[in-house]
Amino acid sequence: MICFLFIRKYPKNGTGSFIFLSEIWGTDQISMNEPLKYKSFYLYQASFEDSPTGQARASILSVNHDPGRIWKYSGSLIMCLGVVLLFYFRKKRPAPQ
Repeated sequence: MICFLFIRKYPKNGTGSFIFLSEIWGTDQISMNEPLKYKSFYLYQASFEDSPTGQARASILSVNHDPGRIWKYSGSLIMCLGVVLLFYFRKKRPAPQ
């Protein structure tokens, strides 16, 4: 993987957030909270490395491949459905006498 360009933008007037952006293959971009999807892989920008002069030297990427994602989401959906059904079909306590 080749990172052609790494951009670090500082906020104007000292307010706001920093922008860390990596350009991959000349057309695709990865920023801190916007991963790049390539086939079944997700590429996240995990960090960056500075040179001794303070210039950005390298972008550190994290690669994620999760083939079982559908099972996690379907399991969460089943659990939520179970909680709803638990409250819907709960037994009524008899009134104290």
